[in-house]
Amino acid sequence: MKLKIILTTILVSAVCVGLLLTLSFEKDNSNEICKQLVIKIESIGEKNYVTKDMVVNLLNSKKLNPENKKRAEIDLVKIRETIEKNFAVKQAKCYLTKDNKFKIDIVQRKPFFKVVGKKTCYVEDDDKNRAIFTTAPDFNADVPIVKGIFPDSIAQKEIFDFIKFLKNDKFFSENVKEIYVENDYVKFILQNKNQTIIIEKLKDNNGIYNYKPKFERLKDFYEKVADWEKYKEIDLRFDKQIVCR
Repeated sequence: MKLKIILTTILVSAVCVGLLLTLSFEKDNSNEICKQLVIKIESIGEKNYVTKDMVVNLLNSKKLNPENKKRAEIDLVKIRETIEKNFAVKQAKCYLTKDNKFKIDIVQRKPFFKVVGKKTCYVEDDDKNRAIFTTAPDFNADVPIVKGIFPDSIAQKEIFDFIKFLKNDKFFSENVKEIYVENDYVKFILQNKNQTIIIEKLKDNNGIYNYKPKFERLKDFYEKVADWEKYKEIDLRFDKQIVCR
């Protein structure tokens, strides 16, 4: 028993001595200079709303550019928070590497549609979060515009699902650019046909989404009716019929 205690004591002492030696020989790099700023931006398709120049200019304006600064002088948290204040930035990861490079990895927000009502904002193209974010007045994304007065919860659920349905259909995705949400109905303009389409509100009293079959009926109408061009308005609010005006 005594031998076991002695051996344990020796082992613990050896580990402590080794740790102290390691710490004593570890190089203090707090005074080393950051040699390079490396910015990586995750692409969201043809149009990106954040650029490397934009990030560099932002850091320069706030005197936060880490290049040529000592590691100890660089405020990683402040740099990250400053970048994430940009409405187009969803997440920014900032870190220093062993070879004294400062790296920033940026994830952009991808607008799904624009809301114009009591406020102007965008809903993010993220099926899980569906975040709502405001932008600078001159910001403009090529996405459908939804006009009307409705709560954020409607934008994030019913309207999001409706636009998702439209975007999954090639015909409607290419031709529906503006949607108007009223109290009891929704209308939109088909650009290629210069017609206003009216459907009932996107959810009935039972919480059922019943617009999908009506869009199939509309497609069938275009295929079978020869003189559909004379109508300026097509009303799909009624069961098993289409009202044209």
